[in-house]
This record gives sequence, structure tokens and C-alpha cells, in this order.
Amino acid sequence: MIPLLEIAQKKQLTANEQILLNYIANHPKKVIHQNLQFLCDQLYISNATIIRFCQKLGFRGFNEFKFELRNQFYEQEQTQRSHDTLFDLHLSTFKDHLYSIHLDKIAHICSMIQTHSTIYIYGSAMSSIPAHYLHSVLSSLDFPCIFVEWRHLLRGIAENTNQDTLMIMITSHGSINRYKDILTTLVNNQTDTVIITDEDNEFFLNHATVYINTDEAGKVMNNVDYSYKTQALITAQILIEMIYYQIANKQQ
Repeated sequence: MIPLLEIAQKKQLTANEQILLNYIANHPKKVIHQNLQFLCDQLYISNATIIRFCQKLGFRGFNEFKFELRNQFYEQEQTQRSHDTLFDLHLSTFKDHLYSIHLDKIAHICSMIQTHSTIYIYGSAMSSIPAHYLHSVLSSLDFPCIFVEWRHLLRGIAENTNQDTLMIMITSHGSINRYKDILTTLVNNQTDTVIITDEDNEFFLNHATVYINTDEAGKVMNNVDYSYKTQALITAQILIEMIYYQIANKQQ
């Protein structure tokens, strides 16, 4: 049996969690290519049951659990990862992200971008990739955007924001210590704030106008962060498409 599932067998599981574990153990090759909603429909269990099961094993959510399940499955099968196998793995992950897109939240962000006179877009390290892309396209569409890559500048910027300012922050780990004073200042200034991050963060949730958790597993090798930014990039792309579509309709 896959080591991850052996660990799960030793946990105290509910009846529905045991049903889930049995299904995964009997169909691991299928599960690594299935999404959360499919499993819910297939087993007649809730999203919350699957998330709880994953968290009991130390994962933040289903995507992170499934990523590790894929790795252990291929290792157990002693399959050398060819280019096709790697592509298949990432294609499955990409589909997972598409299924979990927050369209209602993206539509809200789209509306705010078009109604605020000043827009700041922040992203550092790997998070600067989707942040810089969003800034570049919005600037080309004549939206008043300012790209911020240094966290230390955010404090001073936050002090001078107001109700007509929109702050979009894209960050990987969502450290409260790094951003607590900044977000508190933004809230006090009644500044609309969009936070797109890879992790659950209750503080961020309570201090954001729109909060999106991309639930992407962090990846580090030799102290280098190469975390996936697929969901953040998809979110940025759909946001851009919405804005472009609305502008095109107004011009017709």
C-alpha cells in the first residue's frame, strides 16, 4: 500500500472518511486525476469530509494531499517520470485549479478595478510573476496601476491610502507578522484590499475586501522557492479577460 494511505489507516476516521480512504486505496491511479467535486459525487460525501481527511494527514487541502499521493504512487510503481508522465501530472493539477476558480470573487475585483482611481498591485519573489503580469496588462488598458515589489514600501503606501484606493496583494505564505500592521492601516483608512494567497489565513480573511486562497502547495529546493503560481496566474488571466470583455462591450 502507498505509505501515505498506511498512515491514514492508523488515524481515527469517521465512517465517511473511511469510505473515502477505502476508495482511494482501491483506485489510487484514478484518484490522482480526479477533482474534489467528482469524489463528492462519486462517494456521496461532502467537501468538508474530504478536507478534514486531508488535514488529519497534515495537508492544508485536497490538492496538496493529491500532489503527495501522486508522488508516492509513481515511486511505488517504480515508474521513471518521463516527460509525458510529468505533463500528465501537471495537466491534472491545472484542471483542479480550473474547477476551483472563484468567479464571483473575480467579478467583484473586476468591478473594483473600474471604480477606483488608484490601484496598487503588490507581489514579491515568485508572487511578482502574476502581480507584474496583471500590472502590465492593466496599465496597457489605461488603468492607473502602480506595481510594488518591495514589502517595506507597503507600510508608507498604506498610510496614504483612502476609500478611492484599491490594494491588490499577491503573496505565497501570508505571514501575519509581515503584513499585520499594513493591513490594519488599510482597514483603518477604509481602503479596499484584495488578497490572493496560497494558504488559509483567518487574519487575512478578516482584513480583506476580497480574499482568495489558491491552495497551491509550496515547493522549495536548496532553499529556493519555486512554488506553483498556476492558480494566481489563472485568476489574473480571467480577471483581465473580464475587464477586456466589459471594455469591448462599452465601445460597441
